Amino acid sequence: MDRGILVRFWVYFAVCVLFITIFGAQILLGKRLIKHENAAPPYQAWAQKHEKGMNILAKILILAVSATMIVLGIIPSIRDFPHIINQSYPVVKGPALTQALTNDARTKSVKIQDIVTGEIVHLQFYYRKQIHKGDILEVSYLPHTKLGSLNSIIKMNPD
Repeated sequence: MDRGILVRFWVYFAVCVLFITIFGAQILLGKRLIKHENAAPPYQAWAQKHEKGMNILAKILILAVSATMIVLGIIPSIRDFPHIINQSYPVVKGPALTQALTNDARTKSVKIQDIVTGEIVHLQFYYRKQIHKGDILEVSYLPHTKLGSLNSIIKMNPD
């Protein structure tokens, strides 16, 4: 598996856990997240009047973001731990069903149809050149976070 993908995996996991821990502790301890004392002097009276409502709204927003991070980030990451520890990654090989036409080193997001099972897998991986629809890709990936590493590519439309 590509080192960049594993670093991205661990950073994302750490940021999710850190965000939830810090703000969860603030909410559980009943701390005020928004304080009228920190408002600009002309707005302190207004902020003091609305401080309770703004804190409730901020806590609801943080809980919604935390729930989203848990469902979309932490749970899939935990489910991928055994694959990382054992270094056993599923491999998909087949034609790209979508294209990624940027020429930079950013993550490519491509749907691939496995030639063996017919399964369509939507993956993200690093690749500097363009990927056209129909290019044959072989990608090792983490099955729950859908982060992968490009093993080989057979270009149908040379750049």
